[in-house]
Amino acid sequence: TKRAPPAAPPPADKKAAAILASPNNFSVAAYLNVALQQEPTTDGQLEGKRAGDRDDEDTQLQSRMAELALLLQVQTQSCHDEIGRIGAELRAILPRCKADVTRLEQGLGGMADDASGLLQHVGSASASTSTSAAARGGAGK
Repeated sequence: TKRAPPAAPPPADKKAAAILASPNNFSVAAYLNVALQQEPTTDGQLEGKRAGDRDDEDTQLQSRMAELALLLQVQTQSCHDEIGRIGAELRAILPRCKADVTRLEQGLGGMADDASGLLQHVGSASASTSTSAAARGGAGK
């Protein structure tokens, strides 16, 4: 059996999700105000309501507010858990990075020593060649 696709969330739910996703514009009050928005009612509709209907509406509103607060708490806990996982990964990676940097430092130090040794060898070979050439030039006279 095929299931029907889920219904699109009401505009208030889309706005609430956008507020949750925005770290710069988020506040609990803004989230709850948007999430609890209802279709606007006319004055005639308000006058026609009985006290029992208003109580039911208040109860539904309180229930929805409790549901939203719980959802917000669950999402907050999820974020804290993710931050904890990332922190644990960083604590595991940093010692390996330090070891890699130490090995690189030792390798670069060895390369510097090798380059210095080569330059000294080339310099001493060039000096001895110049000295022997001068000696040969003087012997030929």
